Amino acid sequence: MEYKITIPGNPIAKGRPRVGKYSTYTPKKTADFESYVEYCWAAEYGNQLNLTFDEIDDIIAQGKEMGVYTYIYTGGEPLVRKRDLIALCNKHSDCVFLSFTNATLIDETFVKEMLRVKNFIPAISVEGNRESHDARRGEGSFDRVVHAMNLLKENRLPFGISCCYTSENLSVISSDEFYDQMIEWGASFIWNFH
Repeated sequence: MEYKITIPGNPIAKGRPRVGKYSTYTPKKTADFESYVEYCWAAEYGNQLNLTFDEIDDIIAQGKEMGVYTYIYTGGEPLVRKRDLIALCNKHSDCVFLSFTNATLIDETFVKEMLRVKNFIPAISVEGNRESHDARRGEGSFDRVVHAMNLLKENRLPFGISCCYTSENLSVISSDEFYDQMIEWGASFIWNFH
């Protein structure tokens, strides 16, 4: 299989890719998702755009040839393919994999796999406090996300938070209280999206 990879931030200079040690490529791992999220961009594309394991593996191999060792998975929900994610982490142990996730599929078994491979980092979607999060992602979702973050923190695994700010939650996710809460949860970083 051959893929032509264009990597943002790595312009072509005299026909050769200019690649630094912090280059990143973002393959869209899956269009599958196990829950509906209001206003989610991925839902616009349906669930017929999944890459196979071999296609993703080939993209990573090509990226490594260009000096890319960090990969970010988006979705739908990438963790619907946990086995593939862990297999890619195993096969490419010299890479780091970050995945945006709603965290509902992070359980004790997956945490053990993360501990074993040591190169998978989730960015967990949190839309603010319980009220604003559950309003967007469904009742009970906030508790499942907090449970996943507790599992990760208890096992000293790095993770971050991904927030999509809207007019409904901006005051919550930009508050000092929310930043204090993220620190208490154990998050190492935050991605803010609009």
